[in-house]
Amino acid sequence: MKKPVLRLIFLLLVTLLSAGCGGAPAPPEQRQEAQGVLRVHYIDVGQGDATFIELPNGMTMLIDAGDVGYGETVADYIRKNGHTSLDYIVATHPHADHIGGMEAVLDAIDAGDIYMPRAVAATRTYEKLLDKIAAKGLEIKTARAGVNVLAGDGLSIDMIAPNAEEYSDLNNYSAVVTVTYESVKFLFMGDAEILSENELSGDIRADVVKVGHHGSDYSSGQSFVDKVKAHYAVISVGEGNSYDHPSPDVVKRWEEAGATVYRTDLNGTVIISSGGADIEASYETGQVGSAGEASDPVPPAAETAAVWVLNTGTKKIHYPDCRFASQIKEGNRAKSGKTVAELEAEGFDACGICKPRD
Repeated sequence: MKKPVLRLIFLLLVTLLSAGCGGAPAPPEQRQEAQGVLRVHYIDVGQGDATFIELPNGMTMLIDAGDVGYGETVADYIRKNGHTSLDYIVATHPHADHIGGMEAVLDAIDAGDIYMPRAVAATRTYEKLLDKIAAKGLEIKTARAGVNVLAGDGLSIDMIAPNAEEYSDLNNYSAVVTVTYESVKFLFMGDAEILSENELSGDIRADVVKVGHHGSDYSSGQSFVDKVKAHYAVISVGEGNSYDHPSPDVVKRWEEAGATVYRTDLNGTVIISSGGADIEASYETGQVGSAGEASDPVPPAAETAAVWVLNTGTKKIHYPDCRFASQIKEGNRAKSGKTVAELEAEGFDACGICKPRD
């Protein structure tokens, strides 16, 4: 099917679905009193993206849902955190590793507004998602630069990309989302590449960035990284993936710009929270640090006898010749002569690649 025909079908579906009135979650005034904390969960979905956001006003948001095999994982994660509905869903672009799990999420979780860019894909995964949205009677809203999703009480959700009507690569159609709570800003890049990065205008500084395109060389250009000035950079990526993501150059670029880098292949699910001024980060195996406006989240550990190389930021234990050991930022690098068991008792975890053992 030709691209113009696919685009026409998509636009017709948006028009028809916008008349629907699906089972949207209860309005904000019917919610419990807001907790005042923004929690962003970068869910480990292998080589894909899925971010669940608990907003400080009691509402919820999901940006992508991983590949088709991770839909139940995402839905279970949302339910385990005490939620049965989503107020906002963003399908950043129609690649399977971002929208594949969305159908299962919609089957399991009540949904409100769904945002998608005006990009189409001639894939069964994309078609099934549109079918599911139609069956649920939900409304599709266009994701594009200039869209404000929510504003008020110190909280704002905005879209700053895509900025053009057409791209040659689906990645550049990615909806780029910012969530700002008081003085703290989160940036979610989808799979936006350097072309889209260069189209972003205004002040794009952010305290936390979900790195674009799984940390590939096609994203995180030096100019963009320098402008964002992130304290934390989260890369959603699968362990041992065939794409060799993330690029060591990209990891180094973010670290040299002052960001602490967390990776779902090494850290599992990463959770970053803010009360509007502070930032606190944790991951599946324990606490990894907290920061104020620009403080270093984790102080470097003291050097001891050289047996294991430690990353005090990610709390990982490595063999000295592990490829990830060579990528540790100097301020987070330490050595230890303790046993793996002793280090694990202190909150460290064995690297999933080199698998250190006593």
